[in-house]
Amino acid sequence: MGATHRGDCLIELEGVSHSYGGAGSRQAVLREVSLSVMRGQSCAIVGRSGSGKTTLLNLIGLLDTPAGGTLRIDGQDVRQLGAAQRAVMRNRTIGFVFQNFNLLPRLTALENVALPLLYQGTPRQQAHQVAQGLLARVGLAECVQHLPADLSGGQQQRVAIARALATNPAVLLADEPTGNLDSQNADDILDLLLALNRERATTLLLITHEERLAKRMARHFHLEDGRLTEAPCAAPENEQPAQSTPAPLPPTAPARRYGAGCVQVLRESLENLRTLGRRALLALLGIAVGCMAVVTLLNIGHNAHQVALDIFRSMGSDVLVASIQPTPKALNSAQSLLALDVDALRAAVPEIREAAPLVPLGTQVRMRGRQVGTTLIGSNEALPALVGMKLQAGRFLSHFDADSTYAVLGANTANALRQNGPPVQPGDEIQVDNYVYSVVGVLQAQGHNPLFPVSFNDSILLHIGGMKRLMSSPRIHTILLRSAEPHTLEQTSVRLRDALQEILPAHQVSVRIPRQLLDGLAKQTRLFSWLLTALGGIALIVGGIGVMNVMVMSVAERRREIGVRMALGARARDVGALFLLEAVELASAGALIGAVAGVALSWFFVKYAGWAVFSLSALAFPLGIGSAVLVGLFFGISPALAAARLTPVQALRDA
Repeated sequence: MGATHRGDCLIELEGVSHSYGGAGSRQAVLREVSLSVMRGQSCAIVGRSGSGKTTLLNLIGLLDTPAGGTLRIDGQDVRQLGAAQRAVMRNRTIGFVFQNFNLLPRLTALENVALPLLYQGTPRQQAHQVAQGLLARVGLAECVQHLPADLSGGQQQRVAIARALATNPAVLLADEPTGNLDSQNADDILDLLLALNRERATTLLLITHEERLAKRMARHFHLEDGRLTEAPCAAPENEQPAQSTPAPLPPTAPARRYGAGCVQVLRESLENLRTLGRRALLALLGIAVGCMAVVTLLNIGHNAHQVALDIFRSMGSDVLVASIQPTPKALNSAQSLLALDVDALRAAVPEIREAAPLVPLGTQVRMRGRQVGTTLIGSNEALPALVGMKLQAGRFLSHFDADSTYAVLGANTANALRQNGPPVQPGDEIQVDNYVYSVVGVLQAQGHNPLFPVSFNDSILLHIGGMKRLMSSPRIHTILLRSAEPHTLEQTSVRLRDALQEILPAHQVSVRIPRQLLDGLAKQTRLFSWLLTALGGIALIVGGIGVMNVMVMSVAERRREIGVRMALGARARDVGALFLLEAVELASAGALIGAVAGVALSWFFVKYAGWAVFSLSALAFPLGIGSAVLVGLFFGISPALAAARLTPVQALRDA
């Protein structure tokens, strides 16, 4: 039949065609269909299964787009509308009553009915008030808090009708609304639809295969082989025909901002995650383990860094170490290098307070029949104060011992020489090469300072003047110096190097200061921390893959829900945002749990490692939690986009 275009015409189809299938195998479903439906009319479209009834309804309901022809809803050519505009029109103009109800199983009857209003931007409380009134109108006032599974088929269909009416649409599309009901419930549902058609002036378009039901409509169409014809139809018995140009009830005032509010989306996403159960818990656990690894390893690395720096600082930050390397010219000379003119050095560099040269020699010593490998260190009387040595017994060497055979033993050397006998005491004798030395002191054990080239715990201290009897041409290897101005060590080190180079012209001189070693140590520990954090990041990525897997499965299982939401007015961005928010919430919950567990685990590690004080890394929380949330966001984007790209008809048909 030809379509007429009049001001009271709500639905207009002109030569609409549609087909399915790929290239070379397309099957025509609708052929040149034309139809005009006025406001307030009740129409029935009858046809066998597979005749294209549902396809026609999907096109009129903007769930699909016609392949050819023109379709106008309320005067608007739908082919000129974008996907988001079609979603808004579905919400505000069209109400759907599906054959299989299509209620969202996680929502109560009240929440199902209110859902289209929430997508419209209506405040939650107002939407629930409207939904409560509609449920009362369809006879379900006592079932507002029931889940769909707790309702009978007839009750579920009444909830679906109430939902379709929530936004006071201009047209009600009912696709086999009685197909899953017994005859009594079917008649009751049809009575309700016709009553609403009369009371609310809502245009009713019914898809059915039952002639008995179709004859109760004001207009009656047949669809066969993709072609639509109208059958003559008198006014049905016991039915009051609708006015020719009824005035519909004023629609609900649209909100300034279309779309569900943030609170509503948050509530829905949390509820969806709760229903995922064990799968969501396992994905959350994966993120938590990854975040815990990042936070734990960052804190352990940070505390290791602090411990190393504290140990180093406790041994003096005003010490300089000058390394003396002989040139080939000096090596070819038979002269010794034992004398250091400290007075001349102080004159050149006034900041120098103390100086102690070191002449090391690796050798074997004997005592009580036991032979031990050790390092002899020739130095002067300034060494103990400069290094911070403490005595366990005896005394230090003095400048009066320059020509004597006296020795001071390091703690580890004394223990090694003791064997199983009594402790080494001052007055005991040790044999060094062909000389016998008297022990005048034993040192307490002290921590190792990386600034110093030797370990004094494992050494024997001799006076530098007596090194000639043990070495043919002894040479100073290192000079330890202390500055009176710790804050100007860099400038002092430069002047010191120049002064030593002038005093020792045949040698290469380099000077190290604590800050250089501190910087190097800081870089090493920082690198170590980041390497540990990278390991935690790998665990975090594994957790993110788990989140993506859960969300992909969720999208696959909830395709019908996606289609229903789109039919009720959800835009692609609304659907995508819902799934993306679920992924972010899953990652955020795992991140918070993992961060707390990571701090606790690192605290226990520091406590049982014997480190002094636990220090929380400033990067631990922001980096751990932030990276976990970003991982959840990254791995949630793909499933969210997959959900958003579904078309309503595709989601409903493939579910």
